[in-house]
Amino acid sequence: MLGGPGRVDTAAAVLELEALLGQPPGPVGTVVAFPARGTALFIAPGARRLRRSLVAWGLRQFWCAEPEAAPVSVGDTLRFMAGWARDAYRTLPGPISPLLYWHHQGKLSVLGDLGLSHLPRELARLVLASA
Repeated sequence: MLGGPGRVDTAAAVLELEALLGQPPGPVGTVVAFPARGTALFIAPGARRLRRSLVAWGLRQFWCAEPEAAPVSVGDTLRFMAGWARDAYRTLPGPISPLLYWHHQGKLSVLGDLGLSHLPRELARLVLASA
């Protein structure tokens, strides 16, 4: 989770991870949510060692699962994020969107349904692999 305000806008920081790191943060990009101004959630399946980089950018809050503390499955994490984003959208000031988005290869698309048959192929493979 990223919380602002920091030196850069929270949402922009998530969308610019690839440029700031010089490579994609994970093998299939990131799944992001922007429920309210100054708050962003993201998961970058397969990402490693993002903590230091994000703190250096002046972002106020950051949590990252290291391998030993990683969620049991990507699917569970996506469902948790979807619920958290919906609740935050309803309750936090400055609501933006209750949806999850997939940011991959410079494109942002809505993840309206988290069923395997509706996920992008690369993301569905990771969900299956972590189940």
